[in-house]
Parts: sequence; C-alpha cells; structure tokens
Amino acid sequence: MQLGNRLLSGNEQEMPMRIFKPVPGCLITASAKHQTKAPGERIGICTKMDGNICVFTSEGNTDRFIWQFSRHKNDWYTYQA
Repeated sequence: MQLGNRLLSGNEQEMPMRIFKPVPGCLITASAKHQTKAPGERIGICTKMDGNICVFTSEGNTDRFIWQFSRHKNDWYTYQA
C-alpha cells in the first residue's frame, strides 16, 4: 500500500486521519487541553450531530457535549476518522 510518497510494509499500521469537526462514526479522544482526562484517552464514538452538540456513545451509554461555542471550538476533544 502507498501513503503519499511512502510505501507501507505489511507490519506498519496506517495512522488514523485527524478531522477538525465531529461527524457520525468518528472516534472522539481527549486532547492535551482536557481538564479531567489523559491526552489520547478514548471518549467515545460520535453517533449524531445536532448543530453544535455532538451525541456519542461510550460503553453502551449515550452522552453529549458542546463541540463548538459561538466564537471558538471546544479544544478539549480531538476527532479521528
């Protein structure tokens, strides 16, 4: 498999693609700016977007958070496709 100009061997794993806003199906992780979780800790999987609210599931439970405020994005979270 080729990634950019570099060939990946069979034992290398592809890095997940980082995205800038949550979409249904993306992985949500804690960023280095998160106040209560370790950086990279899994938060959950986005199931639905409702305006600036991200609905997600984690261990069978459904929860939500505000991913974008009126003037800036919530920098506690990162998103991966």
